[in-house]
Amino acid sequence: MKLNLICIFLIIFSLSSKVIAEDDVITMDDVYSKLEENLDLTEEQSEKFKPIYFDHREEVQNLLKKNGIDLYTGSFEKRIGIRQLRSIKRGMDKLYRANNAQLVGILNKEQIKEYKKTQEKQRIEIRDRLMNNRR
Repeated sequence: MKLNLICIFLIIFSLSSKVIAEDDVITMDDVYSKLEENLDLTEEQSEKFKPIYFDHREEVQNLLKKNGIDLYTGSFEKRIGIRQLRSIKRGMDKLYRANNAQLVGILNKEQIKEYKKTQEKQRIEIRDRLMNNRR
């Protein structure tokens, strides 16, 4: 359970290719490998899924960075207002819908269901961090 939480944290909040966690260096490739294992991807699925996954991750990071959120340090340029939160949510929803549409021909229904669970955990983590910064 602890490893899954670490993986979710790393997926959301890392900008660099290496992240320090509990005195160990965990790369985004390590995080991807764990996700790949959880989804039980075939080699062919992995070849198609990997670029989509990393592109989506970058798009999410860019959206948050555009809104003054530095994912590498976890810092914010200023307090986040409700309008900005709504804007971020609309952008995130759009990114998640586009990402899920790309995966329909790659993942089977069970894999998509598992991936959506991962996405929902990510959304909750991001939302909680943003809401905590509003206070």
